[in-house]
Amino acid sequence: MSFFVISTGGWGVLADEFIRRMRARWPTVAIREVQEPEGEMCLYFDLRMPHSLVDGGLDRAGQSFHFDSSLRDAAQLALWFRSLAPESVPLFFCDESMGGMLELEPGTTEADIFRAFDYIPAPPGWMNYDLIPQQGWGMPLQVLALQLQRHWPSARLMENEDPDSHWRFVFHVPMTHSEVSGRFARETGTLVFTGDPRDCASFALWCRSVVPTDQLLLTCDQGSLYLEADTTEERLLGTLHAKEP
Repeated sequence: MSFFVISTGGWGVLADEFIRRMRARWPTVAIREVQEPEGEMCLYFDLRMPHSLVDGGLDRAGQSFHFDSSLRDAAQLALWFRSLAPESVPLFFCDESMGGMLELEPGTTEADIFRAFDYIPAPPGWMNYDLIPQQGWGMPLQVLALQLQRHWPSARLMENEDPDSHWRFVFHVPMTHSEVSGRFARETGTLVFTGDPRDCASFALWCRSVVPTDQLLLTCDQGSLYLEADTTEERLLGTLHAKEP
């Protein structure tokens, strides 16, 4: 997901200072300075963080810092950028869809950012998964939710009637090794869930089997995989769990 930290008070960080401070914080970062003085961006960077491989950039005014990453890594980057600015400077953190937004104050914490994005970190030893229908599910969310309930009669499924909530449905599905818990995003339809990796693999492949969309992307901290009709649980686990989280 793409995130932005934006200075709205006229302050901007100098490129040399940004580079010095970023390399001091993350020595393995790769930074590419842009030589065209008329270009919008002054630099780009690539950085391996605990939950994603981040790529991003800084605009030439030093006022807009953007990056693609997981939310957990984004929270660290946003708070780091906050630390570069004077305390009186207003900074805002948001995603590309403006589905989440937060003013970054000197005392803002990662937990504050998670709450603003209605994000719940996975329990220790598990990961959060995003199942993204890149061209839509091919069916209304209500129909997909009903199919889930029919397939797992013991599942607990609740519809959120609040139109301002990020989440349309919340569910808990008892499975072999754990209870898989998740939510359907109201605007994008993205399905976010967590549980034992084996159960999450089975759950994702069940979704693949019942929806007609051809573009179903499963992502987690360890990578991403397009789910095909012939994707197996072994391949899914081998691709996304080849390394310890």
